[in-house]
Amino acid sequence: MAFYLLHNYMDFILPRAILIIYLLTLAVYNSNNFFIPIIIIISIGIFQNMYLNFKQKHIKTRWLSCLSIICILSVISLVSVYFPRNSLENFLLEKTTSVRNFMNEKGIYSFIQQSNARTTSRTGFSENDERLGGPILDDNQIVFEAIQSTAHYWRVESKAVYTGLGWQDNVSDKDSISLNSSNELTRASTDYNGELADSESISLSILNESSYVPVPYGNFQVAIQDGAAGFEVNNISERIDFLNYTDEVSLELNWENFAYTTDDLANVQVTIPPGFVDYLQLPDSFPVRIRALTSEIVQGQTSLIGQVTAIENYLKNSGTFRYSKIDAVLPDIDEDYVEQFLFDTRVGYCDNFSTAMTVMLRSIGVPARWVKGFSTGEAVGSEQSGTRFAIRNNDAHSWTEVYFEGFGWLPFEPTPSFSQPMEEAITSETEDNLSATIEVSSTSESESVASSESITESDVSNSEEVTSTEKVNDHHFWDSSFRKLIVTVIIIIVIIFIIFILYKWFIYLFVLLMIYFSKQPIRIVYPYLLKKSNILIKRSPAQSLLNHASAIEENYSILGGAFIQLTEIYESYLYSDNYIQNLKQIELMKSVAKMFSSIRFERRFKKGKKAKH
Repeated sequence: MAFYLLHNYMDFILPRAILIIYLLTLAVYNSNNFFIPIIIIISIGIFQNMYLNFKQKHIKTRWLSCLSIICILSVISLVSVYFPRNSLENFLLEKTTSVRNFMNEKGIYSFIQQSNARTTSRTGFSENDERLGGPILDDNQIVFEAIQSTAHYWRVESKAVYTGLGWQDNVSDKDSISLNSSNELTRASTDYNGELADSESISLSILNESSYVPVPYGNFQVAIQDGAAGFEVNNISERIDFLNYTDEVSLELNWENFAYTTDDLANVQVTIPPGFVDYLQLPDSFPVRIRALTSEIVQGQTSLIGQVTAIENYLKNSGTFRYSKIDAVLPDIDEDYVEQFLFDTRVGYCDNFSTAMTVMLRSIGVPARWVKGFSTGEAVGSEQSGTRFAIRNNDAHSWTEVYFEGFGWLPFEPTPSFSQPMEEAITSETEDNLSATIEVSSTSESESVASSESITESDVSNSEEVTSTEKVNDHHFWDSSFRKLIVTVIIIIVIIFIIFILYKWFIYLFVLLMIYFSKQPIRIVYPYLLKKSNILIKRSPAQSLLNHASAIEENYSILGGAFIQLTEIYESYLYSDNYIQNLKQIELMKSVAKMFSSIRFERRFKKGKKAKH
């Protein structure tokens, strides 16, 4: 559009402004520096404007026009140099998260992506988690349906090896697989010694040819009704797969849910779970500031449940982090996935939050593992035996499990806006510490590193280096309050500028739309312009169109006979059988509309003066 206006109408301000605003918008969402292109646009524009005003009689008007344009575009160029791209990007993304998440849920982004060559991941259960991160689009396909009385999470598997980029299966997982060729499988937690809820029956229908069996927490017996010939069980990840399964599998579960509360866990201390899997494993290059931050968060917590819920609350309730599937960033190959999330982007979805919680717990010696499955799904109907839930790819989810001696592996939910039905309300002990936990979230990263007592002497030097760097950033020119002020002022200026352009060129832009959408634009363009001309000089009922056009031309010589020509064309359209539309007529309509816009603008701001040139 900018080049169209520039080429066909030699318009300077509007197309240049469009180009600069477009480049500034790209600067917000990309890492490119557009300073040089903006300077080139300004330079060419200044020379062009001088050429366009060369034939004006008043030299003062010409140079004042050039000076004003130079000032306006110079301000924009300075903004481009000191443009707080990251801050503005975060500000805009944060304010529009709810809208864009709604669009993602409704499948708008998926629809757009279908015509885009670039691929983006979609929600759903993934078999490969070695590289986490990046945006994902919602997928509403139903994976399975469940008829049940109680809503709950559906567990599929856990993973134990964190690489810094994602999660891998334990090397010994394959040695722990057992086969069950019967149609029934009973699973009871030998580590759980707490209370169990009443038995409940669940009917499951697996609809999308999935190999895995989604199961609830607790003790259960699962029986295949149709579609598979047995089970394959991984005793480490606790994943269950079908043997010889078909497109659809029907199951019946007899389930007893765990019935513990957080009060029951108050006296449980940290214990290493039995077995040969290292649930404290972290990569050799594990960032020191993650451990330092975690130590700060759990400071003063003496119980295991207190430490776990402190980290959970920090991630979920402190307000430091933002949930978004489409704003999540894919870390570089040399970046730690959790470190980038905790200290840099602070935006992501369940994988970010659950991985962060698991890794943070491990960093302070608490056994934890990363778990994948599905959230509760959506209630879609009522059956005689219970409520029908539809679980979709959108409901694919991840969370954290922590080992409690006497209770086994228990789930915790660090992701904002998600609620693990199995977790009871936090007891008064943990509520007393919630305010302290949230206060920690506002503590700077430098304080977290400096106050940590769990790091080694070799790590202290690294911590101090990070601290000094971050203190410099804290005193950067674009500090929080001033940055928001500048961003707000820029947005207001841009909005005022757009309103100004739309107001000044409203007639012209409206005529462009009519020409674009009409096969015979003269039929609607001329009556519209005639109506606008009545504002300039009122047309009497007995006055012909040509006489009225002549009167307009006498008072507004800027038209140069164009309105009379357009009137003759319109009368030819009305009364002649030989009317043929051509490009010259289209250009004449645009020219008259543009001049009417200028006349209207000058009349509004120069009342009492006629727009003679």
